[in-house]
Amino acid sequence: MGTDILGQGFDDISWVGVFEKAPKGEIYWNNVNDDGEIITDEEVNETDKIKLVNDGIFIHQAESCGGGVIYLNKGKFAWIQQE
Repeated sequence: MGTDILGQGFDDISWVGVFEKAPKGEIYWNNVNDDGEIITDEEVNETDKIKLVNDGIFIHQAESCGGGVIYLNKGKFAWIQQE
């Protein structure tokens, strides 16, 4: 890509092994807390859950178990962390 569009510190997504559609209407949330621990649905406030109003892009690297969802939020690209 060459440009950091997500504020995540990467502008090269050659590490991505999986590109899939994140369907419109699905609900996602950042599933990693500030301490780097994976959190469950029950640990996330309902207000922190994001229902996609458009299709997004799920990217993932199976070897490192990391990735997330790129989606449009008010006309700008946004990121949801998914481990």
